[in-house]
Amino acid sequence: MAFENLYIKTKKSIGGVVLDAVVSESHESVVTITQNPVEAGFKTTDHAVIEPKVITLQVSVSDSPLGFASVRAIVDLVTGLFGSSDATNATRSQAAYNSLRLLQESRTLLDIETKIRDYKSMLITSISLEQDAESSRTADMTIVLRELLVMTTQEVTVELTDTTAEQADPEVNRGRQEPTIPGEQKQKSILKTTLDWING
Repeated sequence: MAFENLYIKTKKSIGGVVLDAVVSESHESVVTITQNPVEAGFKTTDHAVIEPKVITLQVSVSDSPLGFASVRAIVDLVTGLFGSSDATNATRSQAAYNSLRLLQESRTLLDIETKIRDYKSMLITSISLEQDAESSRTADMTIVLRELLVMTTQEVTVELTDTTAEQADPEVNRGRQEPTIPGEQKQKSILKTTLDWING
């Protein structure tokens, strides 16, 4: 295997932080299935949940703007040739690490491009930094990003109607109605029946 193939060379960045090399990428896509029994004829989508995507990147940023893989040993020997990267005396690798931490702590949503696919609405959940005596001029970081699922809502206008009025009988004009005393209507009916019997 050629030496240059040990690293995925990139000019890409995470939230504007330029990376010298992406050593590895790990992509995780999970669907969680219910542990409870389901009825026959069920909808799969009702019992299987798509979890947020997770990507893990192993990246390196060196104090040398010349690159990473082929000049790493040289940078360690001639670090005096490379000044600090900013006014705070932070080296290039320190500045990159601090910037990534700010993106994480501010919960900035990021769009990430990888060789496999592009991701939207990703948050940095963890950053691990490893350094030793031989890599003191390089920030070797493991960055884990997790997708933030964004739900879209749709506004619906509903017109409310008076269902009571619709179900009531239509209004009928019966003219003037005289009030009746309870029992009076029954008495009139008995009197009419009696008169009809007498008159034959």
